[in-house]
Amino acid sequence: MKTCAKVFLILNIIGWALLFWTIVGILPLVFNIIGLVKLNKLDTQNKRILWGILTILLGCNPVSGILMFFLKDEDAAPAVEA
Repeated sequence: MKTCAKVFLILNIIGWALLFWTIVGILPLVFNIIGLVKLNKLDTQNKRILWGILTILLGCNPVSGILMFFLKDEDAAPAVEA
């Protein structure tokens, strides 16, 4: 499911990058890129819910946002202790 969310995020990034020259295309492009980076670092359910909502609302990508909601704990990246 994590791979499927990544695929939809990448497709949406490509789509919004084509519209980047408009003001409307900048905000979703930025939030989709941040969502893709955060998807690899999500380790708690609260963070997945937060970035799922942000991806749906500000990234204009409901499919990957919903997939972030249903991402299982074992699919999430383990917390890195320093």
